[in-house]
Amino acid sequence: MLTLGKIQELSVLQATRFGYTLGEEPGGETVFLPAKLITEEKQVGDKLRVFLFIDSEGRLTATPELPVCEVGDVAMLTVKACSGIGAFLNWGISRDLFLPFREMSYPVKEGDRVLVKPYVDRTGRLAATMRLYADLRMDSPYHKGDRVTGTVFRVNPAQGVLVAVDNTYFGMIAIEEVPDSYAIGTKVSAYVNSVRKDGKLNLSPVRHAYQTVETDMETLEAAFARYDGVLPFSESAPSETIRAELSMSKAAFKRALGRMLKQGLIEIGENTVTRLPEGRMVSDWRHGS
Repeated sequence: MLTLGKIQELSVLQATRFGYTLGEEPGGETVFLPAKLITEEKQVGDKLRVFLFIDSEGRLTATPELPVCEVGDVAMLTVKACSGIGAFLNWGISRDLFLPFREMSYPVKEGDRVLVKPYVDRTGRLAATMRLYADLRMDSPYHKGDRVTGTVFRVNPAQGVLVAVDNTYFGMIAIEEVPDSYAIGTKVSAYVNSVRKDGKLNLSPVRHAYQTVETDMETLEAAFARYDGVLPFSESAPSETIRAELSMSKAAFKRALGRMLKQGLIEIGENTVTRLPEGRMVSDWRHGS
């Protein structure tokens, strides 16, 4: 079966000076490969890997140029040009992939790298969409603790960063775990915190807290110095406040506070955190000993 937007291996059924008729078998569906698209002469019976697209006259056509992705795949592509109706993406073949305005999740410009999925539109032509939420799979092979890579495709300030793991699977970094402001299109490396019942992956950009907690404690020490030993906010502060003041996530802030509390270095109040003198436990501080 010939499928638009897919790479297929087809046989040469007929050869002329204008091009080649290709198909899976004699008597079945056929597609034409123009001679100008191929540099090496082929014979009847030869097999070719070709991509099926719609030419400028609306005909199903074969090309030996193979795109970096097919219909149904998710891939990062570069915006080649923009027009009044959308953008054109470079996907590895001479005919660009069209991204309509209505399928953009945010405005794009020439040179941008965008995560998209090619599809066949209502008119039977190839197009791309940036709206991937419902298209990412939830049957990944990953388990808790696995390291993964992916691409940010949506940022929700109230919930977190949505990541296309392997550009295929649905993942999310909760807002309190985001150390910096990730932009759409950012490549991220993370670890699987858990796999939800629906198959979505809960991710963290840090595998083990101890790998960064010492650095975060140093950041807190610098903050205590700026505020004369008393931070004017505590664990209950909004994530935005903590990120603005300390350039760290709320989860990292709480981990560093927890370590310093165990070491007897701080006292945590409702709205403040106090740095205790070195060598004095909280109980000593309270009793003035």
